[in-house]
Amino acid sequence: MITEMLINIPELEEQQKIANTLSSLDNLIEAQTKKVETLKQHKKGLMQKLFVNKEEN
Repeated sequence: MITEMLINIPELEEQQKIANTLSSLDNLIEAQTKKVETLKQHKKGLMQKLFVNKEEN
């Protein structure tokens, strides 16, 4: 059993910088995820239009 262990904890200012960085990354990931979803929907629309146009010819 471990009864004594030293753990280094960053200063509050550094903790806040880390939290801000992680929040920024979360926001960036969310924005990119939305962008990918929008592009997938656009692709789906273009593919449907392509196949409709081929069937009309």
